Amino acid sequence: MLSKLRENKRNIILIILFICFYITIYIIFRKLGISKEEIQRLIEPFGVYGILAMLVIQIIFSLTPIPDSAMPLVAMIIYGPLGVVVIMFGMFIAAIIHYQIGNHLGKNFIFKHFPETERYFNKFGDRNTIFKLVTMRLFTFVSFDITSYIAGISHIKFSTFLVATIIGLMPTNLILILVGYGLFAQNTVDIVITWGLIIIVFLLLIYFYKKNNIK
Repeated sequence: MLSKLRENKRNIILIILFICFYITIYIIFRKLGISKEEIQRLIEPFGVYGILAMLVIQIIFSLTPIPDSAMPLVAMIIYGPLGVVVIMFGMFIAAIIHYQIGNHLGKNFIFKHFPETERYFNKFGDRNTIFKLVTMRLFTFVSFDITSYIAGISHIKFSTFLVATIIGLMPTNLILILVGYGLFAQNTVDIVITWGLIIIVFLLLIYFYKKNNIK
């Protein structure tokens, strides 16, 4: 048990920080009475440029060490589900760029400049099916740049990589859409339904994890 906690120390810290961030935002929204409509009125003057800026920011964050885990939630708060779709598109573009870098520059270059990739490559490098690539994205808590590099240097078919990336993006972003929606829930019923759906999706992922004995 303790060894598992040590192995996942970074992920546990990130989860705790995310929960604290969410609770803080939730309390602020309730105290100040911030609604979705008020936020929409604030961003209206930016028009399409605002959402394009979100896309560019996400691509930049995905291509650099800058943390971007909160971006889908921020996009959901500001633009709703459309914002999350835009963020997912930015992640998708960055993943393709990382794949092409790995595919063209090769294993030696990637291992030299991104040492962490080698450890995961030794564990997952031979897994070249859509199913195994998707499970790697969903359950290893590996950043998308590393999984994309591995796919590239493993010469996984580009079409397989695209399908796995799209599928891999959906569950966590669906949860973040629901979490973002929960911030604007107006009554107890909405809150219960929202978090009920979040728990269902989360339990389905755990079931999938255990059933397939993913390590």
